[in-house]
Amino acid sequence: MSNRLIISEKIAHTLIQVCQDVKEFLRLSELHAEPVKINLGLALFSEESSGGIIEFLNTENKTEFINKTQLIIKHVEMLGKHYKELIGDPGHKDKIQAQLYELKYHLQELIMEVQAI
Repeated sequence: MSNRLIISEKIAHTLIQVCQDVKEFLRLSELHAEPVKINLGLALFSEESSGGIIEFLNTENKTEFINKTQLIIKHVEMLGKHYKELIGDPGHKDKIQAQLYELKYHLQELIMEVQAI
């Protein structure tokens, strides 16, 4: 079995879901009174970031892709802890945490899809 990463239609669809999750998280976090300590947008979309989407999509190796996805999941988990500890509107905080849960779910789904290739 090859370790070469092939982006299937299902993987591409999940990547789109991940991007939509990030966009919605960023929208919700901008509405929150507390600034985000960990900038998920930067972590996911910066070319300089070790887990950035640009570098992430340039990965040709399944193992490297999975490792980078796991790194992004760690960023998402740190954000979840950050928002859990914040004082503020519980309803808004819950929406942000729910969005982070969706993002983490889609990232984990992405790992399973890549492993299945």
